Amino acid sequence: MLPKSGTLRPLNDEGFEWPSLFDIKDFVTFGATLDLWTAKSGGKDVIWIPADASALQQRLSFVAHCGPIGHRSKFAKKMHLKRLFWLDQLDVKLTAFMDQCLLCPHVKGGRVIQRPPSQLWYASRPNEGILFDFLYLGDSFKGSKYELVLKDDLTHYCELV
Repeated sequence: MLPKSGTLRPLNDEGFEWPSLFDIKDFVTFGATLDLWTAKSGGKDVIWIPADASALQQRLSFVAHCGPIGHRSKFAKKMHLKRLFWLDQLDVKLTAFMDQCLLCPHVKGGRVIQRPPSQLWYASRPNEGILFDFLYLGDSFKGSKYELVLKDDLTHYCELV
């Protein structure tokens, strides 16, 4: 769960809480002992994310990529995930996730789809202009297919509701 404070890097915040082993175990359909849930990566124990836990992998990718500090690079996202988790074919999965992100081309200066010209307005104070959109998460979550994203027009602070 993201902290409510306005920290710049919530994934590094001491209060940030990743899913526990028991949360991860709920996503797996076969029985296993807790000894199978950890793996060695870089000489330390990390949490193993099963290959068939696509909903959990998608949620971890979403949190690491679309947090309050914006759309991060593949390298930054990979380092955050590798610090605590081990996922099979992490590079392939990160590339596939980031290719589906609609805001990354705009944020990183890629190809932007031009819209018809209209009157432009920009916020001059924080929280004067709040933008919102729904991010499609797919059919992996029970009942929730969309995540509401709020963004401040001036500061570009982003919050997932």
